[in-house]
Amino acid sequence: MKFLAIFLSASCVLDAAPTPAPSGGIIERQLEKEYEKTPRDSEKNNPDIQIDQESFAMPDDFEIYVDRIELRGNRRISSKDILKRLDPEIHKTLSLNAIDRLCRMIEALYVERGIAQPKAYPPPQKINDGILILEIRELSKSKYPRTDESKSNS
Repeated sequence: MKFLAIFLSASCVLDAAPTPAPSGGIIERQLEKEYEKTPRDSEKNNPDIQIDQESFAMPDDFEIYVDRIELRGNRRISSKDILKRLDPEIHKTLSLNAIDRLCRMIEALYVERGIAQPKAYPPPQKINDGILILEIRELSKSKYPRTDESKSNS
């Protein structure tokens, strides 16, 4: 009778134990088999896009006087901090290349502060009274936290 009780309790414990999960390599191989890559026909499904180059053409000598820069979309770095970086470029006549350089300066400031993949650009606008508007797109919080060397040396 004792033997039967031990046998029954042991079989219940074995039934309750979870089955072992397959190793990562097995799952990876199964996924590779399911989604085997097939060579893509490069001529198939490529849309023929016609771009009117004249609509993008700007004269090489296009310049505009910028008296003030207005920022939109910046939430993680204050406008004051960004404008402090751009201050030497304000109150000047700027070309399109110089405006692009301003956008790259803003993006560099974001990267310095550990904010990944910012995008700054001048949206379509009519510049009135010397006010240049720059739009800033920020990614939402990164899942990869910023690491500072100063923190790791503490």
